Amino acid sequence: MELNVNNQIIGIPVMQNQQDFVVSVFTIEQILRFTKYTKRLIVGYDEQNEPIYNNSIQRDVESSRVEKIADFLIEDPEATFPTNIVLSIPNQVIDKQRKHLSTIEIFLQERVYKELAKDKNNADTGHVFITIIDGQHRIRGIEVAIERLREHINSLNKTLVKSPDSAGLQSKLKYYSQRLKDLLGIQLVVSFFIDKTLEYQAMIFSTINRTQKRVSESLVYSLFGLTTKDSPQKTALQIVLALNAHEKSPFFNRIKLYGGDYDSNQSPPLSQATMVKSIIDLMVVP
Repeated sequence: MELNVNNQIIGIPVMQNQQDFVVSVFTIEQILRFTKYTKRLIVGYDEQNEPIYNNSIQRDVESSRVEKIADFLIEDPEATFPTNIVLSIPNQVIDKQRKHLSTIEIFLQERVYKELAKDKNNADTGHVFITIIDGQHRIRGIEVAIERLREHINSLNKTLVKSPDSAGLQSKLKYYSQRLKDLLGIQLVVSFFIDKTLEYQAMIFSTINRTQKRVSESLVYSLFGLTTKDSPQKTALQIVLALNAHEKSPFFNRIKLYGGDYDSNQSPPLSQATMVKSIIDLMVVP
């Protein structure tokens, strides 16, 4: 179960308490082809499916924690990350999908990769469509470790031009080169949540971290650009979840992503985000 060259994600659909997600396995090198750490927060999409950003929210990470993760990866040849990275995929970048007996194939649009490459070359110039719900420190720590290893390797290669017989430098170069190769090949378990609202993403983040390092409610809402007060978004989300779960509802088990096959040029299944937005629109008093 890995990302194929044709922009395809193959994973296992999982259902927990009427909520769905997809679990798969990727190497670090593959993950960094479709996502990266970014401070910018996408809060929605316009009529052309272009991202709308919340410019007042910056999703910062703790530099000291990131550096410790990078040190861990560089210095420990047996470093492991057994817990899942949790990512969000918006419906706007899914080209098509196919469900098989026990797996699901999700085909991503080419712009996911092109925009990410653009953003890596010049920060904040491209869009990072697949965003990190949980695992920002790990992803950023991985990025820093790779950057540092490449810098070490480049520096050693330049130095060895002047001192090619240095056994110490040759040994260091061999170690760093092997660590970079091993690091890029490390496989991580990834959980994908498809087309979920920011409120739902915040709930996932809060739930995951509640049983590990306790996080404050203000931090959760700060990271996702939300308010701690009751809002139409929260009420709409509760309504959608109820409509999807109740057996007598006309939307029973229809508000989910992996329930069938579809292409981008066909009418897709009902998405949670679309339903939430429709209900919010009904709440607005003209």
